[in-house]
Amino acid sequence: MSLKKLSSFGVLAIAGALFISGCDLFVGDAGKITITLKDDPFPYTDVSEARITINRIEVKGASGTQNWLVADLSREIDLLTLRDGNTTVLVSDIEIPAGDYTGLRIHLASGADLILSDGTTISGDRGSDAPVIVDVPQFTFDHGEDDARALVDFAMDESFAVQRDPGTQAIESFAYTPVLRTESFLLNDEPLEMP
Repeated sequence: MSLKKLSSFGVLAIAGALFISGCDLFVGDAGKITITLKDDPFPYTDVSEARITINRIEVKGASGTQNWLVADLSREIDLLTLRDGNTTVLVSDIEIPAGDYTGLRIHLASGADLILSDGTTISGDRGSDAPVIVDVPQFTFDHGEDDARALVDFAMDESFAVQRDPGTQAIESFAYTPVLRTESFLLNDEPLEMP
């Protein structure tokens, strides 16, 4: 048997073994994480949409544990659809390796748009695409069946500082500085207190 055929057979054997094993990413003590987003109340009745874009999400490793990418996406979200207890799942049951973790790194596009009730679009830019760090209680994945669930609140009233025309009170512009906080965090269905 030639080396080329033997090499091809080896690749097929490994691929078959991964398929049969259920394609688990990790051998051993991996856990799964789900991250959900909601919004804080937004007091402006003259805004019909508040659009942001999430580009990627990482789980931040503690000392000795690497950051772990859980989503590489370009997802536009209208934050006003997340009112009255509505949420949207950003990632669901994503495996991450065993280790100690202390936060989330949420990479947002630098710009955001407010769509006013009259259809006017006003754009704002924070001037940076650096990730927003969202603190979570330190948690450890070490049992292979660990499950973490984070509910992250996008604090709209702090993130969008609206400037109004002094005469008409119409929104003219806004400063965009995203503020995100963990509202709740469960590890294996047990709530962990925020630091």
